[in-house]
Amino acid sequence: MSSRRLVPSLVAVLIAASTLSACGGDDGDGSSTGKDAAVSTGTVASTPTAGVAAIPADAVATVGGEPITRATLDHWVAVVRRAAPATAGQPASSRKAAAKGFRDQALQFLISGIRITREAERRGLTVTAAEIDKAFAAEKQRSYPKAADFQRFLKSSGMTPADLRRRVELNVSSSKLQAAVAKGTQQQKGAALDRFTREFTRRWRAQTFCRADLAVADCANFRGTAGAQATPSSP
Repeated sequence: MSSRRLVPSLVAVLIAASTLSACGGDDGDGSSTGKDAAVSTGTVASTPTAGVAAIPADAVATVGGEPITRATLDHWVAVVRRAAPATAGQPASSRKAAAKGFRDQALQFLISGIRITREAERRGLTVTAAEIDKAFAAEKQRSYPKAADFQRFLKSSGMTPADLRRRVELNVSSSKLQAAVAKGTQQQKGAALDRFTREFTRRWRAQTFCRADLAVADCANFRGTAGAQATPSSP
């Protein structure tokens, strides 16, 4: 059975985890707690320069004051690499470009996950362990009803049960955000979507800082090409 039913590619995860923007909503829809600043685990810097300087030594980025450690990034880069076509035998330039793509994709996934979690917290929404357990068990039963198949998937993908639970947690958080911000008619939802997407992107990009050599378009200190794309906020 395909692993994609339980764990899609990271690009799909980024989109699925960000489906909150597909249902609309904005800061004035009544579902927000009224706090414009994000819930964070530390002080959020006021400028990109200060934000980069405040990144902990063992981290590669911070989102709303929460660090993404180098070990965490390395783990997810390995997961992306395993899911991608082999690059052996390709020119060195192609292998280098592929390696950067793996790293960027993993970092964008981690950034997106924290943003979704923090936005839910900002709106007073919680996800309980019981909810995660129930959703995880249902997904696992649908995709891998046999325990041996599930263990083979973990071994081949490089993922851990904790990784899969995190993915499920993001989906549950997204569903709760959808329920909180989806208001009014379809036309009203469409207009609210545009407002929410602008505000969500503005708020969280301003609080996302990455080491200069790793910065992606989601980072406030990104200085790449004008055509670079940030994490998609809707399918």
